[in-house]
Amino acid sequence: MIANNRTFILGYTVITLVAIFSALLGGGSNMVHYLSRLLIVPAILFALITLFKKFEHPLIPILITATFFKFLGDIFFMVDFEIILFRMLGLCSFIVANVAYGLMFFLSFQQKPKFKKDTFFLPEIIFITIILAVLLIIFPRLGVFKTPVLIYSIFLVLTMIAAFRRRKYLKPRTYVPVLVGSVLFLTVDILHSMGLYYQDPIRVVVLVAAYSLGHYFVIEGMSLQFSDEIPEDQSSLIEPSYGLR
Repeated sequence: MIANNRTFILGYTVITLVAIFSALLGGGSNMVHYLSRLLIVPAILFALITLFKKFEHPLIPILITATFFKFLGDIFFMVDFEIILFRMLGLCSFIVANVAYGLMFFLSFQQKPKFKKDTFFLPEIIFITIILAVLLIIFPRLGVFKTPVLIYSIFLVLTMIAAFRRRKYLKPRTYVPVLVGSVLFLTVDILHSMGLYYQDPIRVVVLVAAYSLGHYFVIEGMSLQFSDEIPEDQSSLIEPSYGLR
């Protein structure tokens, strides 16, 4: 859905590239990087809200909530003073975001017929193993962050399971983008956890790229599901241009 608007895609790409290159050139601690990075989520939320401003879907408020708290957590992690306090606030924001994402993914396939059997759990096992492996590696170095990271990891596992479960109920065109976005968010989470004790411009570059693409794919996939579930008599209420041309 949002992929259909070239103006938005161009603007979103430019903002992301500015954030990436400013991090690469300035080490991720310059004003251009901060400002461009702060524009990523507002830009895509504007596209989502404008697209569905005349149509109510019960999952849209949850998606907006999850996106906002993911954004808020990223802001807290960018603060380079009172680090322990703001990292704690960031982790708490990420926990709320994961709860919202997990709830949205779970509700998105409720009351839908299952068209795949429950015999294939390899993807879930692989990603749970990855999460646990990363947790075991970084846990001894977390210090005061051990408890919030442990709580966060539990909700992250549940969120990833819900994201994978969607494949048994929904079309690939909505399931695949959301899953790709979820995997990218997992990458962001791993990089943020590394940032608790390790700083490097390349880490910031990969983090920003995964962060921007993660938001794009999750919102694109969910937007496709929303549009599929709109009654025919309300389909004309969608704004295909997002207010932009």
